[in-house]
Order: sequence, then C-alpha cells, then structure tokens
Amino acid sequence: MAGGEVEGLPFRLRVGVTGHRRLDRGVDWAAWVAKGLAVIRAALSPAPGTPLAWSVVSSLAEGADRLVAEVILQEPGSRLEVPLPLPAEEYLADFASGASKASFKNLLGRADVIVSPPRFDSREAAYEWAGRTMVRRSDVVIALWDGKPARGIGGTASIVDFACRQGRAVVHIHTEGELGVEILAANPDEAPDSPAARRASEVASALHAARALGEAPALHDLRADSEVAED
Repeated sequence: MAGGEVEGLPFRLRVGVTGHRRLDRGVDWAAWVAKGLAVIRAALSPAPGTPLAWSVVSSLAEGADRLVAEVILQEPGSRLEVPLPLPAEEYLADFASGASKASFKNLLGRADVIVSPPRFDSREAAYEWAGRTMVRRSDVVIALWDGKPARGIGGTASIVDFACRQGRAVVHIHTEGELGVEILAANPDEAPDSPAARRASEVASALHAARALGEAPALHDLRADSEVAED
C-alpha cells in the first residue's frame, strides 16, 4: 500500500495511464507527470476539509504505465488498480530483464485491485482489452504520447482516441518535440449512461472549464521551465 493515509473522508479520483514503453532517458518524466497531476489538482481541488486522494489504474507495462503508478503511489492514501492484459506469469514474458520483472512483481504486490483478463487469440487483442478496461475504470487519463498515430491494435493513440470517445479528459504529456502538457477534448460518442461515465464527464467538464478560466497551469507556462527535448 502506498504512502500514508489522508485525514478526513477524501474525494478519490481514479487516474488511468497510457503511453509508450520507451521514453527518452534524458528527460525527468516523473517531474512531468507531477505537472500533469498539478493540472488535475488545480481544476478538481475539492471543498476545504475534503482531501483529494488518488487511485491509479495501470497495467504496469514498462515505461509510462509504471512511471505514473510510481509517482501517484507516493501520494498519501493512494491506491493501485491493475487491469492485466494476460495472466501475470504470461505477462512477465514481455519483460526482458530481471530488474523489469522484479519491478512488475513489486508493483503488482502493492495493488489494491487486480482485474484478471479473459483469454484472447493474440497479445494485441489482450493489450487493447486492458487499455479499454483502464479507460472505463478511470475518471481521467494521463497519456505520455508522441502524438503520432497508433502503430498497432491497442497502441497509445488508439487508447487516447477511445478515452476521448468515452468522455474521459486526457492529460497529454508530449514525449516528442517540444515538451508540454495539454488537456485533450473529451468527445463522447453518446451521452453517459452509467454513474462512472457521468462522473468522468463531470471531471472532463471541470478540467476544460479550469483551463478556459486560467485556473489550471497553461500549456506555455508548463513548457517554460523545461528544456526542449528530441526523441
């Protein structure tokens, strides 16, 4: 379990994560994730006396999935939900190094909820299911993404598109070219028809309203204190 408890009955926000497995090692991505969380916090700070608690929804792949999970798990009262694309022992085969396998096992051992997958005919289909399950279990999604089209089924771009169509706001952390954070518009295919979807719609509306009113840090403000990085 993560770092300490929050005092009082918290407003718990479920933050999903999607993104690339390989990130430029010359960039402090944890700091950029913290900036993304600051955007969310600025827009969604609950009423005085009601602390904000975080739940991270991550499949714990290498790269973005684990990075965001590790950053959020440092927050008091944080929780971890893991929608696995494959049974854990099969999933381990996707991680080449012993250190990566150990990192996965350590994080999985800290999970409050593990969502077991059905059987699929291909790994791509399994990853797509896990990505979509992450979206459905989240109120907002953080995406560490280069902005390019998906390279296959279940890729980052396709999960970002699915999240927007499901009415989830996406906090996009640019991973190629000029670094920055922006909020992508949620464009749901249809009106929310479940409590979870309605809550996500309210979160998306709050994030976009905060940006319009200047309450959340602006994109250029976030870029100003970082070096430009190229992949």
